[in-house]
Amino acid sequence: MRSGVLTLSGPAALCWTSARTHGRWGVRMRVPTAEGAVLLTGADPRAGEVRFADLAGTRASYAVRGDDGTTRGSTTIDATRRHTWTVEWTADAVVGLVDGKRWFRADASAALPQGPLFLCLQARQGATLEVDHVREYAPRR
Repeated sequence: MRSGVLTLSGPAALCWTSARTHGRWGVRMRVPTAEGAVLLTGADPRAGEVRFADLAGTRASYAVRGDDGTTRGSTTIDATRRHTWTVEWTADAVVGLVDGKRWFRADASAALPQGPLFLCLQARQGATLEVDHVREYAPRR
């Protein structure tokens, strides 16, 4: 940690241990070198997974995996610049945002995670993630 920025150099992962079913997570970061990912994952593979910021150069992809399917997609973005990556997971959908603008919505019931899931930051071999902040919010009632 230097000047308020967490630097995670790969191969490395930093995972939270508090798992939940539904909620909202936000990560402000940049990936100046190689590839990194931010994901919600479960200790049990049957829980599902949400990769809401899988970053490599100018490509960002997502994957939402449930019991019977996966929804995935990608977009072009400069991951070497700082962005706020947010995911909101409800019983009906998983919605991803970049800098407050929606970039994906997964609402096919077969592809929604069952949970509970927890947040992980992952720097792949040769990657560096510079993380300004991480925020976690309880589900909306």
